[in-house]
Amino acid sequence: MVLDVPIEKATIGVAGPPKLPPGNLGQAKSVKTNLKKIFLEKNVVIYKYDVEIDLIYEKKNGEEGRKSLTKGPKNDCDSQQREKRANEALKNCFNKNVSSLSELNLFYDSNASLYSTRQLNNMIENLAPSVVVPNDKECKSVEVKITKVADSHQVTTNDVAKTINPVFGKADVTLLEALNALITGTCVKDDQMITYKGTHFALDPGSFGFSYHDLPDLDGSQYSGVGLSKAVKSLEGPAKGQVQLHCVTEVKKSAFHADNENLIDKCKALISTRSESFNKNMSSMDPSARFLKEKLKGLAVRLDYGPNKGLGPDSKSIVIGGFGPSASEATFLHDGKKTSVLQYFKDHFKIKLEYPNLFTIYDAKKKGIYFPVEVLRVGENQRVTIQQQTSSGQQAMVKASAVLPSKRLQQTAMLTECAGIKNSNPALKAVGLTVDPNPVVVEGRVLPTPAIIAGEQRPLNVIDNCKWNVSKYKKAASLPEKWTFYAISAGVNINTFLSSLKQRVVATGMHWTNPELKEINNQNVDVENIFATEKQKGTKYIFFVVRDNLNLHPLIKLNEQKFDILTQEVRATRVRTIVEKGQPQTVQNIVHKMNEKLGGANWEVAAYTGTNVPTNFLDARHNRMFIGFESSRSLGDNIVVVGYASNASKNPQSFIGNYKYVQQHKDIYGQVLKGAVEEMVLEYKANRNAPPAHIYLYFNGISEGQFTLVANDYSTKVKETCGKLNASYRPHITIMCTSKIHNERLFNERINGERAAQQNIAPGTVVDKGIVSPVLNEFYLNAHSAFQGSAKTPKFSHVFDTSKLSMNDHEGIAHQLCFLHNIVSSTTSLPAPILIADRCAKRGASNFQVSRSDTRSVLSGGSENIDLDNLNKELSYTEKELFKVRFNA
Repeated sequence: MVLDVPIEKATIGVAGPPKLPPGNLGQAKSVKTNLKKIFLEKNVVIYKYDVEIDLIYEKKNGEEGRKSLTKGPKNDCDSQQREKRANEALKNCFNKNVSSLSELNLFYDSNASLYSTRQLNNMIENLAPSVVVPNDKECKSVEVKITKVADSHQVTTNDVAKTINPVFGKADVTLLEALNALITGTCVKDDQMITYKGTHFALDPGSFGFSYHDLPDLDGSQYSGVGLSKAVKSLEGPAKGQVQLHCVTEVKKSAFHADNENLIDKCKALISTRSESFNKNMSSMDPSARFLKEKLKGLAVRLDYGPNKGLGPDSKSIVIGGFGPSASEATFLHDGKKTSVLQYFKDHFKIKLEYPNLFTIYDAKKKGIYFPVEVLRVGENQRVTIQQQTSSGQQAMVKASAVLPSKRLQQTAMLTECAGIKNSNPALKAVGLTVDPNPVVVEGRVLPTPAIIAGEQRPLNVIDNCKWNVSKYKKAASLPEKWTFYAISAGVNINTFLSSLKQRVVATGMHWTNPELKEINNQNVDVENIFATEKQKGTKYIFFVVRDNLNLHPLIKLNEQKFDILTQEVRATRVRTIVEKGQPQTVQNIVHKMNEKLGGANWEVAAYTGTNVPTNFLDARHNRMFIGFESSRSLGDNIVVVGYASNASKNPQSFIGNYKYVQQHKDIYGQVLKGAVEEMVLEYKANRNAPPAHIYLYFNGISEGQFTLVANDYSTKVKETCGKLNASYRPHITIMCTSKIHNERLFNERINGERAAQQNIAPGTVVDKGIVSPVLNEFYLNAHSAFQGSAKTPKFSHVFDTSKLSMNDHEGIAHQLCFLHNIVSSTTSLPAPILIADRCAKRGASNFQVSRSDTRSVLSGGSENIDLDNLNKELSYTEKELFKVRFNA
């Protein structure tokens, strides 16, 4: 159990685990990808230059003022405008009669670097404002400064091998940066596309061969667009140790805000999605205003009054930070006199505001200045964030993105061609770059099917390596002696439902006790009072059936955590369907959750079938603890919630979890890592009489740029935590980073069938060579069956390890963990510890949002400068009895 791994401060430049031979478990299968090989002519020099482009103004005091076009705010509106102007400035420096810099063999990376296959002289050029910013009357000149970077940053096409390095952060990626800028330059031409971080969106999808039937109509003044994401990567070559350049291209669909729309009209369109009428006297505290704030926060809007009137993209912009008092109420000092925003606009701009009693807008960077909604217009070319999406719009985009593999391959090929990533492109020819016209086909494997053990006499029949049915549970729980069944405005026959529920509970082997039955027909339910009453009675479990439109679920779960009483809620429509139609599968799903919540285990995973080698990677004798980490999106106010889950419970294949609130930061997981590991190791030891001999961690959503942080800091934090628990405690440590945000797609070599499940690659497909890093252990594992669209196969990156496991071990562990969701009787796309950590993060996010309106919460006085320690003490499950069970099943 003890490994001699010294606890030391990590040094910069740590290497990943040694490259392992690919796995060999499973049946070989050819897999087609959306990658193409890239070949370069030898001895082509690519020069790199720093670019500074400044708009020069004269300040009121006569001094020179500058505004950069190569640096600035990252919002879509401003960055697109700066990029467009910077391209125009560069074209005018060299030859203004070209439609694209690529025609001059110049490739701009949209930030501050320029690449060229011809050597340029250092230069400072001053341009007339009229050629770059024709509507800016205050700009005196435009200065373009181009400077060659140090020779150590110059590259040639012979430097492919330098682009990879086993030491994290030590690879020389200049060549990759140059090639990405080169291909971006071929995509951006004649303003047909706009570019966001490597994704090129077509302004007119029809001109690229897309039917508007492929792009859904969206409400809330939003529209859908299609683009191509691309990247040049260094991956495995045909021989061991070789490096092969690849270009990966992927179709992306995204929602955009309607351009140049008056913000009032935008607000009206968003309100209509709630089937409400727009109230011109709406205050910032109105529930509808809170909805609008969520959908508008972060949106760039342009000033449409005074000197900015009618300037469109050339007018000044602000980013919406929130809502303030109405124009008639908001006041400020002007020329030493107190005046209202309403009066100011009347006196200085001759504008009589039509909505004087409507909330105002304040800039995210200048909260004390208020703008009337009606004098603002939506900035151009802005993507809709997840938070800004409407409910129906989100559903429409999910449906539009669920494209069958056969069609996705066709669309990818079409956009790749239109974007100029083809051998006939003169810009690619000029630098000696050719693209293999055929997609890369690699050798994958389909892993065997593990045995699923439940309460039956023999292993369950697993269909297609991904689904099965359970009649009896591996470990059947007992309903507590004191539990209460609440029917809240349900309008259904509760006795009939309880009869069906009891029948199924008993059939699974669970022990049934009769609940206390409570029916409430008042829709104004005091949920907290229900919990307070039940807590006083000693109730251990509350089952709710609630009328659908009451939406009590968030309140129920917040009070579950507060009062430490286990809960389960079912919507009344589901119960009604069970009462009227039977629906045994629905009843079974409800009981699956019930058994897990109460500490049971629905099934377990045993060894792979049909193999002659030991393949039960989850055998308790390994004494291995898995911990998964997942984070939520920002909750606002610079707060994020991290969920984590582990098999630290009494059953080695059952998972429990928790969540913690942290600051929005580049290192989110590092803020909770020590506390989470300590909490789970102690729980593991309490349940198994010894700490784990091997701690295996999964972090989801970690980018490659953070691998150094993970390998250095995270491994050190785990070691220090173990040493804190016991100076001699040194378990094996493995860290695996998972991601579904990459662009690689895997397809059957020959696509057959009409349904998604037929066209997609088989569940259990793993690929660990050909399209992976030459120096880092990586694999793609498609454990699930995709029933809609094309499968997005998770990528696993092996970042730190002391265990000396093989690739078969790592792949088998991940695969078998995908069978342990234990609610749905089918495999999941990610291993159970990550998936359950995600559910914990979602629970933490919900409890945070609901707690905002709770006058007894630490958030009640406003969420500025929240004490995270108090927040975690009040809202997490630490020191709660429910931490010991799967409360979020």
